[in-house]
Amino acid sequence: MKVSARIPQALVILVLFCVILCGHTTTAKAQTNEIDTLARVHVSNYEWLSEQEVQFNVWIHNISESVWDRWANITVQYNIPSIPIEECSVDRIPDSGHPLLEPTQQLYSFVHRTFPGRLSIGVLGPDEYFDCIEIPPGDSINLGRFVIRSTGSVSIPVELDLVYPLEKYQAHAFKSPEENNPWSRAQDNLSMPTVSTIDIDRPDMEFIEFVASYMGDLQILLEWETESELNNRGFVVERGIRPFGDEPGDNTNVLFDTLVSYDPESAYYDPNFPAAHGTTSEPHEYEFVDNNNLFRGEEYVYRLSYEEYSGKDSLLAWDDAIVASAVIVRSSAKPNPFSSSTELSFYLDDRVILGVKIFDVEGKLVETLL
Repeated sequence: MKVSARIPQALVILVLFCVILCGHTTTAKAQTNEIDTLARVHVSNYEWLSEQEVQFNVWIHNISESVWDRWANITVQYNIPSIPIEECSVDRIPDSGHPLLEPTQQLYSFVHRTFPGRLSIGVLGPDEYFDCIEIPPGDSINLGRFVIRSTGSVSIPVELDLVYPLEKYQAHAFKSPEENNPWSRAQDNLSMPTVSTIDIDRPDMEFIEFVASYMGDLQILLEWETESELNNRGFVVERGIRPFGDEPGDNTNVLFDTLVSYDPESAYYDPNFPAAHGTTSEPHEYEFVDNNNLFRGEEYVYRLSYEEYSGKDSLLAWDDAIVASAVIVRSSAKPNPFSSSTELSFYLDDRVILGVKIFDVEGKLVETLL
């Protein structure tokens, strides 16, 4: 049985319009799916200036072949996981990036601030296509040099990370002429798939040696050297005594106490104790003299560690030194007793102020020789 129905002309037009619209939407989706990453946001020239300040540049790279050429805006967010980033501020150094980004041009504006667990760098661009900065494929622009500063007691380490998921915390847009994208207007901001990278030239904490040596006068010299340092807030030295009879190098039974610390708030702080260099790729030599209640005949064991800005303690090395048990280890007078002359010989095991006196058989002082 054949069934037929008459469709009103207005309904036919509506159906055709829906088909055309759906077809157009499908094409746009297919085109979007074919678009891979179009841009790269890159952090470079990261510089740790002190515990209170770091600086870095942010670049925008057009890595598409021909999809876009006018840059609209961006929001990118970073974090330093080991510290409360909300206790820091972020600013942009004026005249440090592309000239059209400067406030005097009145085209782009920067919005940067910190939140719990993240800091945000945002750039708002102009409405019109031809007012936007042109970045041809393969080229890049420098957004500027940014500064993170501690606003309190937080120490900033050599560390920077992206905040994930990127699709939630990062947004990037471009503008395109209508002839390239017939589904949009030239002044529209079009979302741009972007990859973000961070380049930090980060030195390692490279330790060379730690040596303890007895100087004499009940003093032990501690010397150590680093090839480079990373996030080094300061050194701490602990001291213990190796029990009599334990093998050299066996620290199993050594009880350590803090001898000296970098921390001015510590009870073990000594102004003569050398300060660390934070983060540096240069080698440094350190020394400290321990003259704190040393006793003769004891074998002292020293343990050197350092504290990172995150508060983590890391052991670097240990060494030991023996304090001389006697000053004069042996002495003799030949002949002894004598009538006219004798030869005195003696051996010292320490640096001392020595006195030599002659007494008669009754114990009376005859002469002071030294």
